Amino acid sequence: MPLLVPSFSSKGFPTKKSGASVIAEIFEGAAESITASYLVSGYDIHHELLPSAAALPAPDVIFLDSGGYELRIEHDLSADRHVPHSPLEWNRDTYDRLLESWPEHVSAAMVSYDEPELRVHLDAQLESARESLLPRKHLRVFLLKPETTTSEFLTGVLSTVRADPSPLSDFNIIGLTEEELGSSLLDRMENIALLRLDCDAAGVDVPIHIFGALDALTTLLYFVSGADVFDGLSWLRYGFTNGTAISRRNYAALVGTPDTSDQNAYARMVKENIFYLERMRLAMSKFAIDFDFSRLGPSSTIVREAFDALRTRAKLRRRL
Repeated sequence: MPLLVPSFSSKGFPTKKSGASVIAEIFEGAAESITASYLVSGYDIHHELLPSAAALPAPDVIFLDSGGYELRIEHDLSADRHVPHSPLEWNRDTYDRLLESWPEHVSAAMVSYDEPELRVHLDAQLESARESLLPRKHLRVFLLKPETTTSEFLTGVLSTVRADPSPLSDFNIIGLTEEELGSSLLDRMENIALLRLDCDAAGVDVPIHIFGALDALTTLLYFVSGADVFDGLSWLRYGFTNGTAISRRNYAALVGTPDTSDQNAYARMVKENIFYLERMRLAMSKFAIDFDFSRLGPSSTIVREAFDALRTRAKLRRRL
């Protein structure tokens, strides 16, 4: 069954003149409405930009990201505005100490460590992830990364993994970052579908998690391609409505009144996005039963056409 995981991150959100973290205020207002799962970064917890592990509201499971996103300096192209970002100190040892101190009663899915300037061979990625995650009594998420800093996409790593998916069995979830899956939507869908099919053929039954892909449309496209878990920050940046995402100002004009303050309009957008995602998850679950594309709502025709295009790819003919 699909899992939609709203994310929180300090990157892309300003700090007030008082030094208070804006993302902490947003988290306080929104997290209590999330019952299934959400994603936070170990980086933000360590630097007290979000509550400590013991003080976090407890949904069914908390996805704990390793801080690679917050270490990146470059602007996130999916962000609706540019907020200058200077990463604070953070490394593998700090993350491992956080994993070691994580309370056993707080259910977590812990993501393998990722550092943008540190790229290593797949075997070293697996060894590092096993060292960090196998001793823990929580779910283990192995995040696949390119093997060199000059590799923009996961093409080579995915070819190796698809040829022998058995090492993935050490983990509960396999993670892929959306922007590293390919240069077009269809390329990304194809890479997800091929990984899913080759894992299934090898008897490796692990869900596929697409990082940075939680929104009103592409989530559906990656779901019909074979992915299962989706997280991202778009739900904090855009309003979800009628199968698409629109700017927060347009959303406010659509659902509010002209005299609604920007702060109140934003709070309403965040709350209603949570319910939108829950309705979308239910629709996706129903689709998984009978593969009826009409269950996927206003975007069903777009999703169906993209899926049909996916089936024409040479590597997928007669496999979907």
